[in-house]
Amino acid sequence: MLTDQRGKTNNAMDDNTLALFIDAIEQLRKLAKKLRARYEWLCDNEPKTATEDGEDINVEQWQAQADKIAANVGLYVYHQTDCRGASIYVSFSPIPDNNYTHAACIGF
Repeated sequence: MLTDQRGKTNNAMDDNTLALFIDAIEQLRKLAKKLRARYEWLCDNEPKTATEDGEDINVEQWQAQADKIAANVGLYVYHQTDCRGASIYVSFSPIPDNNYTHAACIGF
């Protein structure tokens, strides 16, 4: 079951729906990689506000972007900020803070 917006069921499973879902997972994977790199940096260093090429780093914006992408295909997100593991977990149901291991990990 996919949704165009969380809570609005789209029972028609077609190639366009599948493409939307795959695209969302790929976008989440890219964001998970960026977030994990940032969390690793924060484990070992003082916070910084820009990457080496001058790009501003804003974890909250990346997390909000992940939430929006996931919600568009009916997924809920848990952000794991520990630098030793995956940074994004997703599920079709809400993910409690103490039980995120039952969700699917996106990227590492």
